[in-house]
Amino acid sequence: MNLKQQRDDFVRRLQDVYPPAEADWLFFVFLERQAGISRTDFFARPDKTMAIPGLEEIIRRLASGEPWQYVAGEAEFYGLHLQVDKRVLIPRPETEALARIVCGEVNNPARILDVGTGSGCLALALKKCFPGAEVTGMDFKPEVLELARRNAHINGLDVQWVEGDILKDRFPAGPWDVVVSNPPYVLPAEKADIHRRIKDFEPAEALFVPADDSLVYYRKIMDFFVAQAGKYTRLYFEINPKCTNDLEQTARERHLDYAFLSYAGQKRFMRLQKKAP
Repeated sequence: MNLKQQRDDFVRRLQDVYPPAEADWLFFVFLERQAGISRTDFFARPDKTMAIPGLEEIIRRLASGEPWQYVAGEAEFYGLHLQVDKRVLIPRPETEALARIVCGEVNNPARILDVGTGSGCLALALKKCFPGAEVTGMDFKPEVLELARRNAHINGLDVQWVEGDILKDRFPAGPWDVVVSNPPYVLPAEKADIHRRIKDFEPAEALFVPADDSLVYYRKIMDFFVAQAGKYTRLYFEINPKCTNDLEQTARERHLDYAFLSYAGQKRFMRLQKKAP
């Protein structure tokens, strides 16, 4: 088949998974990735007959519902090129918005900790924003930290990576000027409404909270924060907007000042710091 025919075939075979415009965009993503042919090159020679390497396997994986970022093995975040696979969540626009908030609000932090770093996207974005800061990313799985290290190398950023476990209160020693976290926050009751590209492929332990304790990660991180925070230390969370009332109560119990920050019309982030004496 020529390139135009392969484009049409790609969009047709993915019609049950992607709208035509999105499938068409993905065709050009993989055309350039697999064959080095840009959109401009395609339109210059749509009748060119050639086999696109690996296209059948790509279509098979996409048709199964697997996220295209896993199929491509990469994602963009805050101008960074990141490798991603099923070990980690795919970086999302909300999390990039959190990175931008921190960069816009914090002045010259010396030490930054990203709790539950995953692909390293937040830690790397903050290192890019604050090149003079000592930035540390923490996760409980060595294989996840291996991927984060690779992403740091790809982007030429010097970040420290440490193994730690939120649920076991295993955190790296402070003090920290900024603590950020995008912990699991999807409620079990929400699982049925989540697209299968997320719930069937992305790591469940990074998405879902226990049914009997939806704030366990937030509570543990807040307790750690209270124990080591200085007067000006800030904690930033990405949150589930359905949990704001419970998060407010949890912050009050720990005598923390807090504010909710919005994204796309919903409360999606929380900023906390110790109350002024």
